[in-house]
Amino acid sequence: MKKELNASIVFSAMSVFDQLRNQLAASIYLINSFISGKVAVDRVNEFLKNVSQYIWIRMSHLLM
Repeated sequence: MKKELNASIVFSAMSVFDQLRNQLAASIYLINSFISGKVAVDRVNEFLKNVSQYIWIRMSHLLM
């Protein structure tokens, strides 16, 4: 079952592992970007909730 290790096998394996490494690095970058985006959306959402509550309170005081 042992095969001879020649240059074509070694360079093919190196190429495959290099592609895997690049894909792993890209997926880590994407995950980080998605998390940052989620945090930003949550912050904007919280800000808009607070602004709308503030406007609602101000409008209700003006109508009284």
